[in-house]
Amino acid sequence: MTILTVRLLALAAVLSFVFPTLARAEQGEASTARAAPMATDAPRTWYGWQVLAVDGASALSLTTAAVLASTAFGARGSGLADGASLGLLFGGAGIYMLGSPIVHAAHGRPAATAASVGVRVGLLTAGYLLGGSMAPPCQARKHAERKHDEFAFDFDICTNGLKYGIYGALLGAVVASVADASILAYAAPPRREPTRRPTLGLAPQVDPARGTYGISLYGVGL
Repeated sequence: MTILTVRLLALAAVLSFVFPTLARAEQGEASTARAAPMATDAPRTWYGWQVLAVDGASALSLTTAAVLASTAFGARGSGLADGASLGLLFGGAGIYMLGSPIVHAAHGRPAATAASVGVRVGLLTAGYLLGGSMAPPCQARKHAERKHDEFAFDFDICTNGLKYGIYGALLGAVVASVADASILAYAAPPRREPTRRPTLGLAPQVDPARGTYGISLYGVGL
C-alpha cells in the first residue's frame, strides 16, 4: 500500500466525519426550532458576519506572524521578531479554532458549537492530507566527484510534502470558514410564550335548596 493510498483513505475517513456532522447539527437545530412554541413564523437570524469577522482577525494575526517571521529570517534572526511572530501564530490559530465555536455558544446553539469544531478540524486535516498527497516526489542529487567508482547520492531534507500540505490546510481552512458562516450560523427565532388576553364573563348561580338565584361576574387573565 503506497503512501498516496494511505493518505487518500485517511482523507475519506475525515470527510465521512465532517459532512454527517454538518447534517446532524442542522437536524438538531431544526427539531429544536420546531419544538419551541412560536408566536409567529419568524425567519431565522443569520449571524455569519460574526463568524467571518472572527476568522478575519485570525487571518490577520497569522499573516502578521508570517511577515514577522520572514523579516526575522532575512535579518538572520531577531529575538523580538521571533517572539512576536510565535505569539501571533498561536494566537491566530487559537482564534480560528475557538472563535467561531464561542460565537455559536453565545447564541445558545450547542449543536452548532460542536459542529463548528468538527468542521474546522476535519477540513483542516483533510486539506493537509490532500495537499501532501499531491506533492511532487523528492529527487536525489548526484555529487560531481566519484567515490570508489560509484556516484554518491545526497538526499536533501525534502519539504515538498510539508509545503503542499500547508497549502491544502489553508484551502481547507477557507472552505471550513465559508461553510461555518453560510450553513451553521443561523439562529432560531426567540421563543415566545403565548399571550393571555383578559376576559370578563357572567355566570348564573341557582340554589334550589334555598330558592335563590343570581348572576356572578368573573374575570380571566386580569
